[in-house]
Amino acid sequence: MANYKNNKPGKKYSPPLKKHIQPANKSSTQSMQIKPAQNRRLDWITAIFIALCGIILYVNTSGHSFVLDDFSVIAENKMTVGGIDSVGAIFKKGYRAGNYTTEDNLYRPLTKAMFAVEYDLSGGEEYFKQNDGQPTMMHWINILLYGFLCGFIFLSLRKFFPGHYYLALITTLLFAFHPLHTEVVANIKSRDEILNLLFLIASLRSAWSYFQTNKFSFVIGAALFYMLALLTKESAITYMALLPVSLYFFSKQTNWQKIGIVTLCMR
Repeated sequence: MANYKNNKPGKKYSPPLKKHIQPANKSSTQSMQIKPAQNRRLDWITAIFIALCGIILYVNTSGHSFVLDDFSVIAENKMTVGGIDSVGAIFKKGYRAGNYTTEDNLYRPLTKAMFAVEYDLSGGEEYFKQNDGQPTMMHWINILLYGFLCGFIFLSLRKFFPGHYYLALITTLLFAFHPLHTEVVANIKSRDEILNLLFLIASLRSAWSYFQTNKFSFVIGAALFYMLALLTKESAITYMALLPVSLYFFSKQTNWQKIGIVTLCMR
């Protein structure tokens, strides 16, 4: 009412200007926001922690001897114990070629070539005679690869589902500690399982990067990783069905053209 009394006749009334009042909790709101760089740092710290969990969990297997299929593929396989010189022949033969008692039609040259190189680097036949046939180096490589795989799975889940940190964390920890993986890590021959999954996830990450950036180089990377997966274990062929389904569910807006391009390049 005071404003109406003070206004002179003939002049329009103009209300007083409102002062801009900043919210009292602005600083607290800003402090709660996590920057992308902080997110990446947290992801890497978590991935390293998970990798260490996977490594520590199976350190006790480093002193184990050959078991089960280790004999037909490594210890009693003429081609594998031939060392680095046998790598070329390994890529031309079947998985258990070189073993006198067991043969098959499987083709997994990449893992077998790794075993041949490691056999040489360990010291060859003389080393195994002096150390009661304990393949310490091979066991350690399995352990480290498993730890790396666990950390890589977490980082990949964070890429596929960027807003779900705890989902990625819990899922990866369940994977790392699941007792089903004991034979895979403790049995040297089962490295083909570790490498197979590692390359398939790398291929899927590359395919997803193509969706996000439209850079065709990621499609080439996805195809190369898929080829490496096939060279480790033939079960990677199922990826051909899982790839388009995965890309479909990861995408908020389905792009059938991109899904078709990536899938065709895998063939």
